[in-house]
Amino acid sequence: MITDDKGARISFKYTRLKGTQIKYLYAGDNQESWQIDEEKNMSKFFWKDSPSRPSSVTYMKEQLELACAKGQNKIGFRHLGAALHVLEDFFAHTNFTEISLRKQGADVYPWVQSYKNKSYTKLPVVSGTFLTEDTIASVGPKIADLLFDPKIGDYKRRIPGHRTLSEMFLLKALKDFLKGQKSDTAKTNGSYLGIEFSTWLNWYETILTFQDFMAAEYKKADGMEWLSTDFFEKLGATTAENFSKNMGYLADVLTFIPKLVLNIILGSFDEVVPEAQSHLSPNYGNSPSHSQIAKDSYTHPLNKLTAELAKVAVKDVGGKFKAGCQGTKLANYVANTYFVHPEHAIWCDEIILKWKKNNTGAIKKLKYATVYEHVHQEFQEISKESLKKFKEVMEYFKKTN
Repeated sequence: MITDDKGARISFKYTRLKGTQIKYLYAGDNQESWQIDEEKNMSKFFWKDSPSRPSSVTYMKEQLELACAKGQNKIGFRHLGAALHVLEDFFAHTNFTEISLRKQGADVYPWVQSYKNKSYTKLPVVSGTFLTEDTIASVGPKIADLLFDPKIGDYKRRIPGHRTLSEMFLLKALKDFLKGQKSDTAKTNGSYLGIEFSTWLNWYETILTFQDFMAAEYKKADGMEWLSTDFFEKLGATTAENFSKNMGYLADVLTFIPKLVLNIILGSFDEVVPEAQSHLSPNYGNSPSHSQIAKDSYTHPLNKLTAELAKVAVKDVGGKFKAGCQGTKLANYVANTYFVHPEHAIWCDEIILKWKKNNTGAIKKLKYATVYEHVHQEFQEISKESLKKFKEVMEYFKKTN
């Protein structure tokens, strides 16, 4: 059971046309939802509801109906965005694209273990399980860009009271460490030999408060005149801000290499994690991991193709929403057009075939589950070809002698 720091179950409001319900987060997977729906030839969670949560299609349809009911305004667009998110992820986080390529004759690994000698029509559409390492793979590159961006940026004056993502991250981390330290201290009868995180937290909050004060002074000085009684106050504030600019630039230069290293390490998680999972947990049946099947990384061979499929689908749905299509009609149309097995998805055949013709190199890489397996197979092919050439040369010399 997932609980907050006070031991209460974590709940959220789930809005639907019939009203708002309170739902609770739960730990673990509903094992039945990962089974294959024989009629749809897809994992059951796509279409089949469970007591703890609606299916992907049900949620998407409810959000579309709410969007149409609320209209083309802030609330309506929010529900439309929620629905479109599910639609976009159907291409990015399932094996729909891989099976679609197999439909067009490409030998692409479909992320279903028992796939050999089977027609693409017999391969189910599946999505990935999402566990701890998948969270790391998803969050790592985002943290790299947001917290450890190695670029040296232009000076920006602070807004008093405003906190950057890095500052919020550090504050939250220090508060969590402090909470854990209190728990550890209680277990050791009040004695704790580790770092006093309360001191660090106080220092950091003091620094942020001082920076807020100085930012307010800089802003105040903007309204002062040089040739007035405010001259020295304006001079002091301006001098302090110029000093702050130079110190900020110097700090960026000094931390460039550490930031770059951390950016590279965290940014590579979305590629490293799926490789590791494929080697450490090879027997996944019809339930690969989220990281193995996800195509979010810009370096993934199918990133652009899945993005193109999503753009076509979103443009279609957005156009119908803008034209005032009735909610239930639009919801059923989207579900029956896009949330189907590639066998029945005629709309994307031309896009898939065109991509296949223009990306023969990527097709070769997609034949195997991991980069390492691909390199191994390529090396074996090269070795076979080299051995063949060597034999031909030897035969030639035998004949000439």
